[in-house]
Amino acid sequence: MRVASIAATTGLAAALLLTAAAEQATESFDRAARLELAGEYEQARDLYERVAREAPQGPHAPLAAYAAGNLRYLQLDDIEGAAAAYAGLVADYPQSPYAAEAARRRGECLVALERWSEAAEAYGQALALGGAAQADVSPEWINEVSLAAADCYYELGDRGRVIEVYEQALSAAPAPPVAAALRLRLAHCHESEGEAPAAAREYARILREHPHAPAFDEAIAKRALIEPHCSLDWAPLEAYAQTSRDFRARDFSGALERCEQVLAESENEALRTCARYRQILAETVVRGDFTTGAQRLADLLERLDDPRALPNAEQRLAGLRRVAGLEAEARADSADAGVLTALGGAYLHAGAVARAIEVLERGRAEAPEEADLLRLLGTAYSLAGRREEAREAFDRYLTQNPDDTQALNRVGYACLQSGDPESALTYFERYVELAPEEANAHDSYGEGLMNAGRLEEAVAQYERAVELDPSFYNAWYMLGDLYARLGRSSDSVAAYRRALDLSPADPRSAAAEAVLSGAEAEGASATGGTTR
Repeated sequence: MRVASIAATTGLAAALLLTAAAEQATESFDRAARLELAGEYEQARDLYERVAREAPQGPHAPLAAYAAGNLRYLQLDDIEGAAAAYAGLVADYPQSPYAAEAARRRGECLVALERWSEAAEAYGQALALGGAAQADVSPEWINEVSLAAADCYYELGDRGRVIEVYEQALSAAPAPPVAAALRLRLAHCHESEGEAPAAAREYARILREHPHAPAFDEAIAKRALIEPHCSLDWAPLEAYAQTSRDFRARDFSGALERCEQVLAESENEALRTCARYRQILAETVVRGDFTTGAQRLADLLERLDDPRALPNAEQRLAGLRRVAGLEAEARADSADAGVLTALGGAYLHAGAVARAIEVLERGRAEAPEEADLLRLLGTAYSLAGRREEAREAFDRYLTQNPDDTQALNRVGYACLQSGDPESALTYFERYVELAPEEANAHDSYGEGLMNAGRLEEAVAQYERAVELDPSFYNAWYMLGDLYARLGRSSDSVAAYRRALDLSPADPRSAAAEAVLSGAEAEGASATGGTTR
């Protein structure tokens, strides 16, 4: 009895000590957080590290270690110390929710120190940790980390390891959008190494398994490379690829027709599922019945074995249900201008332009000067090609909101599309006055000047646009054309090259490539050889 009593007393004392230590750790952690918010970064770092050191099994320890590493990295410019802190966190708490991101940040630190091999290993560790906890990492995160790891091996000149990185990421069975992006990079790598059969296999797998992904459109453009090595049923694949262009062009009837072709001709279940999905979306817009469309999409998602097969479908379903709810409200009170405005805007966002116009015109009859309604109606008329009506609606809206740059831009383009560039310039000039540091303002003004035949002035505006935003590929394309028209051949070539680097899939890329090919041929002729 006495021994048992002593043991019980000792256990109670130990529990009390542990409770006191936990309370002290919590108090120290909270004080460190307050110091960090106050900008006392060194004191905060020391206190975070003390929490992790003195209560390593406590609930705050992993986060305290992560916070200390972040302070060293992001606030104190202690790259070496941050790398060591992140390494310690990963070693001590590999199961914590911070381990994968700590490994990634360690990789960033090592890249800054140009320790490429160690950085690549850190990124590989991050991918392994992230793959083990997929629910906690996003597809974008896996993309970024795999690309960062590959960049390290590129620096080391080790293409074999680049391929290994992508294969390692794929072995973790990532979500379909991530898998598609990784396969595309893997295919690019094989293709750049001259390994056509391996590249063709990866492109073909994207076409077979990932029709939902943006990578599909790039993969189908590789048909000439794929065909000698892989057998595919191209007709339904090409029809499905066209539906992407149909949706971008708001040709929902055309998309519907091609979806039906895919369903009639293809036995590939992944392709058929995606075609059914697009068929529902297109039919919903064509028929203007979002209540039925929402129910059909919900039924499709319930039948899926893997809901990841249709990324973003849940968000689409939520959008359809929102419109369906507004439809019900409009049926209940057909004279409520607020409901009609909301419903018209929802139809417009979904691409149902004709339905949007019908509902917004009903709303305008109830509230002819409602500003939001006029803005939406101007947008809908513009999309429907009804330029004069668009301009009239926008002008009435602008009397109430003269500084709305988006409306100024839209009515300017409505004037351009009506063949009235001089009127367009008045709106674009005001846009530039209100947003002189916005690249798009100068891009729009440049287009107005170009349509008015004032080419030199247009060049100045487009040059200002790319000065403000060097990644603004539209302005580069337009500069390529304008420089050529003004006889500035070398400037035209440089602008087109920049545009192609930024957006090789742009519809204007073929024209740009033709100009560049002509310039190369001219250069070869002048030198009596080739330019390569």
